[in-house]
Amino acid sequence: MTIYLVGGPPHDGLDAMWDAFVASACVRGNRFTVALFSDGSNATEYLDDYFAPIIRRFPEADIDPLWLLQEPAATTSDSPSETAPAGLIVGDGSIPEICAALATKFPKWASYVRRGTGY
Repeated sequence: MTIYLVGGPPHDGLDAMWDAFVASACVRGNRFTVALFSDGSNATEYLDDYFAPIIRRFPEADIDPLWLLQEPAATTSDSPSETAPAGLIVGDGSIPEICAALATKFPKWASYVRRGTGY
């Protein structure tokens, strides 16, 4: 289990943390999930901040944003057999609101982290 806790948005001075996170994740695959407290309408404010540190270290990364304020699709791939991403990131925002928005994902994400997915 590998958990990296930053406590805010990506910023300068976290190179060692990003290095360790990406190094531990890239051995598991190239797919990353980034949960962002947005509906996606202001994507340009978020994406570069969270994607750039990963892409700089692992250009082959495939990064999927998870918009926490967007209505879930009618069909979902949340089956237990879904392949775990190589890394999970939760963006900054109001902790109680993020927790509420992620509540349905907690069991699945916890199982990923227990199996070694970097978080």
